[in-house]
Amino acid sequence: MFLVLYTLYWKLVLENLKLIEKLKIQEKILEEKFKKTMDELIKANEQLAELAVKDELTKLYNYRYFRVRLDDEIERAERYGSCFALAMFDLDDFKQINDKLCHIARDRVLQFIASHLMSLNVPVVRYGGDEFILIFDKKSKEYYILARDLIKKYYKNPEDWVEIFSVK
Repeated sequence: MFLVLYTLYWKLVLENLKLIEKLKIQEKILEEKFKKTMDELIKANEQLAELAVKDELTKLYNYRYFRVRLDDEIERAERYGSCFALAMFDLDDFKQINDKLCHIARDRVLQFIASHLMSLNVPVVRYGGDEFILIFDKKSKEYYILARDLIKKYYKNPEDWVEIFSVK
């Protein structure tokens, strides 16, 4: 009887060891799936966070971002006695592009302008349809000069845009 019990005991031990090995393998698979799912979730949340503060068409910051950033800049200026500047401008007679061309041309113009404004290395906000805000901190005086020159160069005559962005 003892031999039967002893054999049965070791049989159960071996079966348990096999089950433990299977569980370890399943645990590893689940850990890998969990890690992959978490990585995907983190990436999706980062994309959502980006979409929440960026204009879809121009990839510039949007009004929501501007409100938060403005509060931060005001708080920083009050706390440290520093300063910042905002440059707001719109495209004069931009409606002409819509009227003379089409929405596709309007979008191309906005994307072109956005790409140039992004090259200034300061936060740029698309405030409204054709309204933009540049945010300068106290360290970005040279960027302010670049922005001023860029705006003067590209945006003084909306009739030029009609020729550049004609859709045939």
